[in-house]
Amino acid sequence: MEIADLNEDERLALVALIELVAESNRTITEEEQKEISALADAFGADAYRSLVDAVDERFPDEEALRRHLGGIERQAARDLIYGQALEVALSDAEGLPHSRVLDWLRGAWNVSVEIGSS
Repeated sequence: MEIADLNEDERLALVALIELVAESNRTITEEEQKEISALADAFGADAYRSLVDAVDERFPDEEALRRHLGGIERQAARDLIYGQALEVALSDAEGLPHSRVLDWLRGAWNVSVEIGSS
């Protein structure tokens, strides 16, 4: 599955999760910004901005986001969304202050994580 294959709810979940992960330590690193820019390019600038606006409106807190994430059902979409969020998280050299949400999501979505060397 590719980003273009995500439906609107899945796209919203992806953008919301990426925002949460990137902003979790109050400073967006250069590597996180590169990941976010790649995502914006994949959606198109206008579509990405609309998704960011929708995220800000629909998810005033982490609980609202968790409820939405719980409604994502396609496993391929879950795997893609989680993988994208994990890439952003791992690009932050300061550690993973956002790991609580990713840990919860990994269990809720039954996502298996394999970190291999290239």
